Amino acid sequence: MKGVVLAAGKGVRMRELTARFAKPLLPVANVPIVGWALGALRDAGVHDVLLVVGHLQAQVRQAIGDGAAFGLHVEYIEQPKMQGTGEAAMCGRAFTGSELFVLVFGDVVTPPVNVRALVAEFRRHLPDAAMATHRVEDPHAGAAVYVEDGVVTRIVEKPPKGTSTTPFDNAGIFVFTPVVYDLLDRVERSPRGEYELTDALHMLARKGTTLRAFELDGFWSNVTSPEELLRANRHMLVHLRATNGCPDRVGLHPFSIAADTAHVGDCVIGENVSIGPGSTVGDAAALTWSVVCEGATIGKGATVEYAFVLPGASVPDRATVIGSPDQVKIVGPLEAG
Repeated sequence: MKGVVLAAGKGVRMRELTARFAKPLLPVANVPIVGWALGALRDAGVHDVLLVVGHLQAQVRQAIGDGAAFGLHVEYIEQPKMQGTGEAAMCGRAFTGSELFVLVFGDVVTPPVNVRALVAEFRRHLPDAAMATHRVEDPHAGAAVYVEDGVVTRIVEKPPKGTSTTPFDNAGIFVFTPVVYDLLDRVERSPRGEYELTDALHMLARKGTTLRAFELDGFWSNVTSPEELLRANRHMLVHLRATNGCPDRVGLHPFSIAADTAHVGDCVIGENVSIGPGSTVGDAAALTWSVVCEGATIGKGATVEYAFVLPGASVPDRATVIGSPDQVKIVGPLEAG
């Protein structure tokens, strides 16, 4: 079984976070966003993965390399025109061939067990495809998925707000047979001017029992903003703690993490803090609800709350960088926010 990860997008809603840094590489609990997808694919029995890349792709290629660090063999292909998820999925046709494959949107963060469970759901029923769903108040920002007895009957991409009668949204994780490529060949441009993967799924749904739905358990995010990134960070730290993947370190809150190569002084590290490799936190600093990326520096006596400190950035001694749950502060290289 192979895997395809769609990681070509610009992440425009992430503000300045993705102006210079590829969204798939932004860290969540000290793991790149795309790293959560890769790890989940590995745990589900995938060995070979194709990364579909585009925006700032050189960064992605350099960071992920051949995939050995994730226990995978990774290859790359550039999405040619950035014309939607349907076009991106078609990039995998030669790579997957006649095999069963798992396709994941590269900005999805969820506990890896969900991908394993989706694959198991597929193997139980052996449909043409299976898709993950998650519950929302209104699926207007994604795709409304209508389900009866575990079978998808209809999918509506970006429905007008308040018009949907289903709580299920497309979660961006799928198991496909090669049938999906024949359907993608027939997909036409949507009103948004894109080739939508959900249009191919809708064709499957109209055939009756060939598209299964699987509701994810627990947390799910496609990390659409800096604020959502911090929330995802918190949830995945909880996940790591529950699975014994978040080791204790003196001076850290139980739901915080610091890389082995990070230098953390005599300071106060509160809840939901991720400190990346090669970074430094000075004595008497106080941090909470913040991400400190690789190679960043938090000066002595600095206070950092609800902030995202980019790779190589520096917060001066005794500086104060305070955001809020609704407006995260972003600290760029060589500036203090």
